[in-house]
Amino acid sequence: MTYLSFALSFAIGASKPPAFVSSRYRMHRTPFNMPRVLERMPCPSCGELVAPKTALRHMRDWMGMCLPGQRATARRAAALRARLERTHRQAPAERSRNTGHTHSLPRRDRQASTPPPDGFPLLRRRAGSSPTPPPRSPSPSDTNQQCSSPAPGRTDFELYMRDRAWHDDYEFDTPGAGPSREEDPYAELRRLANEDIERGEPLATLADGADWIQGLSSQDLLGQEIDAELARCGGRSLDPADLATVRAFNYKVDTDISAGAFNKLPRAFPELDSLGSLYKTRRRVAELSGVGGVDIECCENSCIAYTGTFKRFEECPYCRVPRYEVDPNNPDKKRARCHFRYIPIIPRLRNFFLDPKMIDRMKYRTRRCRRQGVYSDIFDGSHYLDLLKKWVIVAGDKLQHKHFSEKRDIALGLSTDGFAPFDTNETSSWPIILFNYNLSPAIRFRLENIICVGVIPGPNQPKEINTFIEPLIEELEDLARGVPAFDSDKEEKFCLHAYLIVCFGDMPAVAKLMCMHGHTGKTHPLPHNYVPLSRPHAPANEVRDYNPIDLPLRTHNEFIRQASQVQDAPTTNQAEKLASQYGIHHIPPLARLSSIELPVSFPHDFMHAMFENVIPTLISLWTHKGRFADFGTGNEDYVLGQGLWADTGAACAASGDSTPAAFGCRVPDLSNTRRRITAEMRMLFATLLAPALLYQRFKNERYYRHFIDLVGLVNQCLALEITESGIDKVRTGFARWVRDYEKLYYQKTTSGLRACTLPVHSLLHIADDISLMGPVWCYWAFPMERFCGALSRTTISRRFPNESLNEIVAQVAQLAQLKHIYGLSDELNLEARHSNCATGTRYPTIDKIYDELVFVHPKRTSVLPDGHIRRRIANYLGIVLGEDSNHIYNRLAGRPFVLWGKMQETSDTGPGDTYRGHTLCRESKKGRDASYVQYFTYYDRWDRTSVREVDEQTTGYGRVEFFVVIDTDFLEEIYNRNRRALPGPYTRPYILAILSPIPRFKKVSVGGFVRFELNAGGNNDGLASAEIIDVNDIGCLVGRLQDQSGRWSIINRETIVGRLDVLESIVDRS
Repeated sequence: MTYLSFALSFAIGASKPPAFVSSRYRMHRTPFNMPRVLERMPCPSCGELVAPKTALRHMRDWMGMCLPGQRATARRAAALRARLERTHRQAPAERSRNTGHTHSLPRRDRQASTPPPDGFPLLRRRAGSSPTPPPRSPSPSDTNQQCSSPAPGRTDFELYMRDRAWHDDYEFDTPGAGPSREEDPYAELRRLANEDIERGEPLATLADGADWIQGLSSQDLLGQEIDAELARCGGRSLDPADLATVRAFNYKVDTDISAGAFNKLPRAFPELDSLGSLYKTRRRVAELSGVGGVDIECCENSCIAYTGTFKRFEECPYCRVPRYEVDPNNPDKKRARCHFRYIPIIPRLRNFFLDPKMIDRMKYRTRRCRRQGVYSDIFDGSHYLDLLKKWVIVAGDKLQHKHFSEKRDIALGLSTDGFAPFDTNETSSWPIILFNYNLSPAIRFRLENIICVGVIPGPNQPKEINTFIEPLIEELEDLARGVPAFDSDKEEKFCLHAYLIVCFGDMPAVAKLMCMHGHTGKTHPLPHNYVPLSRPHAPANEVRDYNPIDLPLRTHNEFIRQASQVQDAPTTNQAEKLASQYGIHHIPPLARLSSIELPVSFPHDFMHAMFENVIPTLISLWTHKGRFADFGTGNEDYVLGQGLWADTGAACAASGDSTPAAFGCRVPDLSNTRRRITAEMRMLFATLLAPALLYQRFKNERYYRHFIDLVGLVNQCLALEITESGIDKVRTGFARWVRDYEKLYYQKTTSGLRACTLPVHSLLHIADDISLMGPVWCYWAFPMERFCGALSRTTISRRFPNESLNEIVAQVAQLAQLKHIYGLSDELNLEARHSNCATGTRYPTIDKIYDELVFVHPKRTSVLPDGHIRRRIANYLGIVLGEDSNHIYNRLAGRPFVLWGKMQETSDTGPGDTYRGHTLCRESKKGRDASYVQYFTYYDRWDRTSVREVDEQTTGYGRVEFFVVIDTDFLEEIYNRNRRALPGPYTRPYILAILSPIPRFKKVSVGGFVRFELNAGGNNDGLASAEIIDVNDIGCLVGRLQDQSGRWSIINRETIVGRLDVLESIVDRS
């Protein structure tokens, strides 16, 4: 993917394009990405024929005031307001390089955030009583308040609201009916951007003591009472017929069988004769789940959805396709050409609290203990910590609660990206998904926990993506105010809040969400997209050398001010010039949410930046192929020969058999350009394989060292947690790496400028993103790619792809809600990897030493294989138990023991790694080896020709052969020879791992990987004789890699890779 001028506005906030960009480039960057064709369309408000972009400005920026007199009045008001603001505006606060926070205003409150105690009577306003007056204005004598400034002139929106009362469309608009969706949603944002009022001012209350339940409809109150009664009676349940229907529907969705195959089930299995057709099943499931969808009219080419400022358009302002067509079934009526199916989130979030298991999982946010100076989740970032002190503001009203002031408040993240349903570039669909950050990181990115609100239909990518998420923004505003919900665990009513704190995706998607210039906004002939840090050819009046540690960052207030200037421009031409200068189209609708801060809430996506761009750029430079095939002469020191790269690709493909499936997908032959390479494959190549495969392959070692520096920084970023000192290392490390990158590849030449891409520059902001939003894995796009991959693998109709995707997303949402409402999470789980924990054998003990281990078939009860292993076990038990090893050896002979072939780690969040015993598990040609481990031992084999016994444990590597259970009956036989009582150490079994150690290994300091050697010509595949350890001394799984010259290396996970369930292929394939 090619990234272009977006960094000029997003990363640094530069005030103008770089010097090398021509005037042609600046003219092309129109704020609406529309062709310069003299087309006309009727304005939705006045009916005059105007240019499409002028109609957009009328509706978006001027709130529909397009009559000549109204426009003139609005312009005079805007000019007056601008003069007043210039006169009375306070000096802007000094910008910080890391933060740019908005300041809250003391505003009236709408609702309280804390529910009353049980039995508290509902407060009803008596008839005829007047509402509480608004708070008084501060007087000059108020020392704690700022002095009031002269009243500004009426805004464009105020004039519009004054004049709209005479329009026929507003004849039946009831005054005082509550906030209208046509209120200016950006009035408060404009005020926040132009006034720097300190936070934490005294809260002005509209109705002190108002109950949060006040104003609920009778239907809402009745629903609360029903939920309470059901909770007291043991929760909701399904009758046998409905349960059978849900089971069948779950099987259909999980296996993705066709409708014809589903309808044949009753004939194939007569016991299912009561099962209805798929149509009836779907209808019944929709009734039971209560989850439906809202069809929103949209453009046939997916340009816009007719919501917000676009809801009055009769045709798309981009492609000019009419909104409606004649209904063939009723020629006298019209119907929308296309719909976008939106699935509301409020009912789904409320249903979370009907499932006791989900309630317990949702307590992660409040249970976790924050450690000072450690960043282990998004809740350690400064953005979340600042929100805890910030009052919630909705539509300009300051509410009575702060963000996340209640334990049940939910933190959400938004992500979107385009994908091709049929693996072609002809169509593009855009799922919109939410992540529930109240869940533990180990489960929050699983498919069953992803909340999809809809899929923007193809065939094209949306021009205005915010029109499709407008319903979501409205729901998030309602959730910020609070919605009634019921906690079935505590059997109490409460006010549910949810806040969107982060939005992420690739840069084109983020550019659309932020209403900024995207990656297609530049047509310079050179395929580069960002000025490097070193600019020796820049004019004398411009910066020639940027400091990578102290780049000028754009703040939230600055962003809103610049966007306001674009929207308040009196003419379209002036708006285009400002949009080109600032890189902003208009104020993004997401900025209406007080939990969103620009651009802090839109961190860089590490997955796309690193594994979709930086790593492919390096590979292209090294191989002199692809994007940089014509870069340089091809004889540079960093260019690898074709044969060498082919051997490297072959070694990558062969490594899949000797690498556990828990590490991720197989890395294919990277030299095969016809093979689709994913970000996960590149991540595994860069972090696990490349350090060993590229060792001593470059003509000049400095290129390898430069790459190893990058791998070290990537590993630091992918760590489960990172400290403040680690963030400083990342900041200085990437600054040094980018500087060295320019010296090695750019070399300050005009021809080398194209190597300085935007993703390379974005690495300079990763440290700031971690400081603000937590580790990079909290907001990278792997879960989004995983969701898109799951959608693409389903059966999608080629004739009706959009309807098919809508149906799939709705069915998944319905099943998820059924699991929460009726407590069917375990009953409807068909995954085999979860059943291993249920069918395996556990060995509970008083000290709980084996409680998180499950032993799985193959199982064998037999005597120990040979005398050598018996002798080693006897020696081990003699040391542990303090008994005579010879006596134990004699007792072991002929005594049967339980032998296991697999051991699986478990936790509260689900199954973990599975270790396979090489001796008992049958070897499969298609399987992946999960028998090699890192373990702790008292035998040192590091960089030695012979083993040495040491006093302190060290690490070793070896292959697990099998697991043996030394039961308590045998221990009692050992101890009872002196007829004494069985002491404490004998009251639990001993579970031992029999493994064959790797004889010799050493660490390559330059590359940071471990190389090992096998015994030549020996038995047991060159491994050493058996060693006995307790299963708790096993550290982790490891893989093996054989390079081009036949040398072996250890593949070890030291990062998040394979440890959190975020990658599409991390499953137990055994």
